[in-house]
Amino acid sequence: MAKLLRFSFIIFSILLYAGCGALQEKSKDKYITDYEIFVKEVRVLHENFTDEEWEECYLKYEEFSVAKKKKHAKYFTESDIKKIDLLEEEYASYLIEQEINDFIESLGKGIKKGIEEIGDFIDETAKDFEEWSNEESDLDSIK
Repeated sequence: MAKLLRFSFIIFSILLYAGCGALQEKSKDKYITDYEIFVKEVRVLHENFTDEEWEECYLKYEEFSVAKKKKHAKYFTESDIKKIDLLEEEYASYLIEQEINDFIESLGKGIKKGIEEIGDFIDETAKDFEEWSNEESDLDSIK
């Protein structure tokens, strides 16, 4: 009877371990599917993201690329790793695109501000010159 109980316990343990492994496999697959959905959403919507949306997006990316990835890493197959690498590269391309666009926009604003300041300087100089010219004319008329 003790042998039967021990045997039953061993069988139960093996089944429990196998069941947990299967759950981890499903969890890993869900992680990859969710990651794919996230990157697809970024692909479709990234051109219209606000700064706040990019911040939320980055936090979500960090969750996928660090915390969740680490949790499931020991269950990844070679195919999973390639798929995840491609997802990370694709996301990074959108992030880089956004950074370049922000830089260009910032540069454009800086140039515009510089042009406005030069214009203001020219206007002020012209006004000063006109006032000086009027003062000279007044002095000439007095002589």
